[in-house]
Amino acid sequence: MCFYPIAATTNTFGLLWAQYIKEYGLTQAYNNPEINYHPVILFIIKGFTLFADNPNYTNINWLKIPTAVFDWGIIFIALKLMQQHKVNQQWGLLLAFNPAFWYNTVIWGQFDSIWVFFVLLSFYFAEKKNFSWSTIAFVLALNTKLFALIFLPFLILTWTKNRYSTIKQNVLYLSIAAALQVLLIAPFLYATRYTLYAIVQRSTEYYNSVSRNAYNIWYYFFDNPVATNDGPYLIPTIIMFLLAYSAILFYIFIKPSPLRGRVWEGAALISLIFFLFLTRMHERYAHAALVFSFIAFSLTPSPLSKREGEQIKSLSPSGRGI
Repeated sequence: MCFYPIAATTNTFGLLWAQYIKEYGLTQAYNNPEINYHPVILFIIKGFTLFADNPNYTNINWLKIPTAVFDWGIIFIALKLMQQHKVNQQWGLLLAFNPAFWYNTVIWGQFDSIWVFFVLLSFYFAEKKNFSWSTIAFVLALNTKLFALIFLPFLILTWTKNRYSTIKQNVLYLSIAAALQVLLIAPFLYATRYTLYAIVQRSTEYYNSVSRNAYNIWYYFFDNPVATNDGPYLIPTIIMFLLAYSAILFYIFIKPSPLRGRVWEGAALISLIFFLFLTRMHERYAHAALVFSFIAFSLTPSPLSKREGEQIKSLSPSGRGI
């Protein structure tokens, strides 16, 4: 995997940024106007420069290793969830051997698996009613990619529904999460005034196209979405996304259901509408939808299977099934 050449654009940007950090130091990273990655990724690139005396087009491929660790982390959490929900863990093979799952890491050489892992970990701890680790994982997700923010309203409702510990304890946990946030950006804030601008604006305004080969709904409306500026459509798409988001929250939290896996079903739906409806989407941003859809599919019983089970039960004289 490490020897497979990654996409030219990723290779070039990753290499240039690694060389910049190697020469000027990690704290000066955001003085480079081209760098739009978030602190967690820059820490990883800094770690790479400690082992690569001369970052070049050959050894830059080794940046895939830390990302692959998070890929396997996603698989591990998926298997743990299957074990907890008494689902056959052989379903995990569909994720572990799915070429689409590895595409971001192997072909693009990108880091999307990392923020998806931390969001997944946050929901995992939320389901286990561990508020402290859930918030810490989510802070790490936000500092890997701001896209994680789309899950925050859903995560807050999940925390609230699970009725965590006392207000005093929750304030303590939030304080720990806030302290972690400060620690993650403090090195950059001290060295450059561009830190917050780079973290927020550079990352969200890098693509101004309606779609960057994402093949979402915009390909039904435009012949060339890549060459179409999304300016006139940005606000309507955000409104459409928020309406769909509200419907998902109603479906998950208002509509009662005894089915397991509701949290994961909601996370899958949110990641899908994020990718399908919003502009400025790149094809690799589908990674979250792939992961959460797989987990939701694995943990949520089929409605058809449920109806068949009820029919079989009704045929039994004892009412307990055949």
